[in-house]
This record gives sequence, structure tokens and C-alpha cells, in this order.
Amino acid sequence: MKKLLIVILLLSFIGCEAAWCTMTSTIARESLFTGDGTTTAFAFTFPIVNTSDLEVWLRTTATGAQSQQTETTHFSVSATNNNFTTGGTVTMVTAPTSAQKLLILRATPQTQLTDFGSSGVHLAIENSDDKMTRQIIDLQEAVTRCLKFPKTDATTLTSIMDDSITRASQRLGFNSSGEPAIFDSGIDAGDVTVPDYFTTVIEGSTSEVAFKILVNAQAGVDFQAWDTQLDDIAALAVTDGFFIVADGANWTTEATATARASLGLIIGTDVQAFDAGLDSIANITYVADEMIYFSASNTAASTTVTSFIRTLLDDADAAAARTTLGAASSIDEEGIIKAWVNFDGDDGSIRDSFNVTSVSRDGAGLYTITWDTDFADANYSVTGMTGDTGTIGHVVFGSDTPLSGATASIKTIVSGSAGGAAADFNIVTVIAIGDQ
Repeated sequence: MKKLLIVILLLSFIGCEAAWCTMTSTIARESLFTGDGTTTAFAFTFPIVNTSDLEVWLRTTATGAQSQQTETTHFSVSATNNNFTTGGTVTMVTAPTSAQKLLILRATPQTQLTDFGSSGVHLAIENSDDKMTRQIIDLQEAVTRCLKFPKTDATTLTSIMDDSITRASQRLGFNSSGEPAIFDSGIDAGDVTVPDYFTTVIEGSTSEVAFKILVNAQAGVDFQAWDTQLDDIAALAVTDGFFIVADGANWTTEATATARASLGLIIGTDVQAFDAGLDSIANITYVADEMIYFSASNTAASTTVTSFIRTLLDDADAAAARTTLGAASSIDEEGIIKAWVNFDGDDGSIRDSFNVTSVSRDGAGLYTITWDTDFADANYSVTGMTGDTGTIGHVVFGSDTPLSGATASIKTIVSGSAGGAAADFNIVTVIAIGDQ
């Protein structure tokens, strides 16, 4: 009788457990709700045990980006009819916008925390439940390593592949809906098209070398190959006004002045320094039969040089120039006045002169005139005249006093009348003609 009571109680317990564990709904998620910027309450119809069994996600419609929401921080959960066997309501702290969609799904913890007992039927039931929990965990581990659609993707997407005959030697891709699709050798299917260039690259890349040729990625051909010296240059400090140069062992930088010295370009020594006058000359347009001259400081100009002027410019001396000009001959030159002077007879001071260095008064009416350019010999002629208020004077040479006829100077005597005594006159003029 005692054993029968225990069996009845056990069967009653099992029956209650079975009734409590009854699952009549296969729904584990709600369809995506579209936000409107106002609605915050969203209902779910599947059962849960605890509010932590729920996951709430927001998806940006335009990009597909999704973010998991946190209970209390982003939402709260309330039960329908005071229990969660028929679902409940998720209330968002902030209403999703029209650019967002909201997903509610169940994520039951993969644990079994009920302890039925350690012997008999209870142990068998617990072992069975534990085994099923382990199977669920094993399945989740396998699923975790699979390619999966994001949780907020539409449930209508299919992940079923084509049969093996259709898939053979084809390529896997995705169609315009984001579903897996099989593409043939042309790499297009439906509205998915890959340019012929990529088809050529994929089909022609039989080796790394072939691939690099197809995509123009050959080092030293399509782009600069790695080079240790380029690495050295890249490591140099970038300093304003410095040049990159080689020092015989490596690359280095030099300041402007040092670089100029290294290149033999020292200004003022190796190369011409800037000069305003030279710059002005450089800006002149060179034309035949013209010469350069300066019209102002550092301002160059040009003027015409005739053929005649060129014949005069190449003459070596004055005689040659006179010949070019058709000037006086040597015979005519002897008739040219070679020296003259106008001086004050009272003290010998010169008023004006030509080819006269000085006049010295040696005494009353006595003067020594020194020529600037000596005469060729003593055979030259000198004459002159004097003047004073109311008096006519005479210049007399070789008179009472011996006179010098030297080439460098000459002595003169001025007298008031023929044979008269020497006297000073206010104005004394002398001219000389002869060879020089």
C-alpha cells in the first residue's frame, strides 16, 4: 500500500510537470516593427519565463546596421494577464524613428537548474532533462560557427542552397535580396552582375605572378619596389630649406648654403649674384646693329650702331681714328695751336689755358710758362700780346735776358715798348705752335 501511494504521487507530479511544461506556440520572435517616432509599446505573443529571456534589437532601415538594446536602460517589460505564458509588452524609453525597425525575440538561457532528486524516477527525469540541455548547448556551439543572417534580417530570406548538380563548378554569391545565390562562369545571376574585368582576373589568376600582372601590381613595373635607400630617405627629417644629398655612404640633408658649396654654386664665387643692372640688361631684346647703354641707374637701353661707327670703334689710337674720320694730316697738324694761356701779369695766376701746367712770375715782366705736354723739340714758335688800361704792351723773346727754348717750358719778357724795360701788365696772353 505504501509503495502504491508513492507511485501515485510520483505520477501526479509528473503530470503536473508535463502540464506546466506544455508548449503550444512555435513562435520565438515577432516580425519587425517599423517605428514612427511616437509609438513606444510593442507586444510579443510568445511565452517566456523571465524578462531576461528577451532580446530587443534596433535596425537602421537604410544601412541594415543593428544594435542590441539593454533592459531598464532602453526598455522595460510587462506581462500579459500578470504572467508571461501568453507574452507581454516591451515599452521603449525612446520611441523608434521612422528610419528604424524594432525586433523582439526570445533567447532562453541554455541551462537546466531544476533538481528532481538523486535517485529513482526523479533521477531518471533529471538526467533526461540534463541530456536535452546538453544537446541544445551542443547545437548552439555548432550554430555559432556557421554563417548566419543578422537577427534583424527578414525571416523570409532563404538560406537553402541549390542542389549539388547545379552548384558544381559554380561560384557562391548573394543576389539583390541578400540571399545566397549560385553564379555561373560569367559571374552573373538575375540582377547581380560582375564586370568582365573581375571575371578575367578570377579565371586568369593561375598563380601569384599571373594575378599581379592582371591587376597591374608588379613591383618595379606598376609601382615602386621596396628599396633600403628609399627607406633612408623617408626617415630624414623634413626641414624647410634643406636639400637631400648623398655623402658617399648614405643619404642626408644639407642647408641651402652647404648645398650650394657642394654643387659649386657659391654666389659671387661660382655664379653671378643678382644685380639690378645685369637684370635690366637681360630684359633687353637683342637686335642686330644695336648696342647697350644705360639711360639711368641700373636701367639699360639699346641704340643703333651703324657700320661707320663700328669702323671708328675698332681704331687703336687717335691717329687711326682721325684717319677713319678723314681729319687733318700730319702736315696740317703742325698748324694747330698746341698750347695757349691767359694769365694775370701781376702775379702769374691763370685765367684760362690749354696744355699749360703753370705760369710763374720771375720778376717784373718776367714769366716762366710750363707746358702740360712737352714739345718734340725747341723749334716751336711762341707769340702773345698784353693789355692794360691805356697801355699797349709787347711780348719780346730773346731780349736783354737769356731765354730758354726748352721743350718743357719757356721764359718770356713783357715790355711796355720796343726796347723798353720789362713791366707787368694786367692781361698777358701767349700761344705756342709746333711739333709735340
